[in-house]
Amino acid sequence: MPLTLPVPGAAALDRAPTVPDATPPAPRPVDIVTVLPVGGDHPSLAPPADEPPVPEAPSRSRRRMDLDQLDAAFVAATGGLTWTENGVNQWQTLAATLGRPDFLTVTDEDLTPSPLFQKFLGDAARKVCSDLFVREGSTPPLRRVFFVGLTADEPSARLGPRLDTNLQRLLLRFHGRDTRAPGAAGALDGWRWLWLSAEHVEGPRAAWMATCVALIEHPDFYTY
Repeated sequence: MPLTLPVPGAAALDRAPTVPDATPPAPRPVDIVTVLPVGGDHPSLAPPADEPPVPEAPSRSRRRMDLDQLDAAFVAATGGLTWTENGVNQWQTLAATLGRPDFLTVTDEDLTPSPLFQKFLGDAARKVCSDLFVREGSTPPLRRVFFVGLTADEPSARLGPRLDTNLQRLLLRFHGRDTRAPGAAGALDGWRWLWLSAEHVEGPRAAWMATCVALIEHPDFYTY
């Protein structure tokens, strides 16, 4: 009878641990959404639903001009006029009241559009607009900056499209806004309504005065 000898380590081999498969798992497929355009036969591919959003462009809040900037803005918009009383520049006279620092007790200029600032801005707007109308009355038509291509006393029935043309010119001059640019549809509606409402009550000259004051009191004039 033949003798069978045990093979050393055979039992250990039977109990050896299984080596895990080192092959990495296949990546999870990304779901693609097929969008069929309305009225079309060709599908288009839309991005996955879990795609991260596009970050917004950086921006900042508008800031009020300081008094020197505001003084310069009046001069630029009116072609040389600013707020004066008896030849004295009121922005300089009221500088401390309006928050300009003295660098002894105050070092930072107050640039908030406070009720006090709004009050003086309204005073400045009425005085400067009044001076501007007087000057425009004796200025040749080609050198005017406010009544361009028209006079202060022409009614809307006679002005026709020149009303909108002058309002567009004034918004560009006082606010830097081109209401004829793409995407600016309707930007002139409120200003036209203001002019026509004031004309209906007090006449065309008063309508232009109301428009002039409103242009200066609007935040687009004194902020940037």
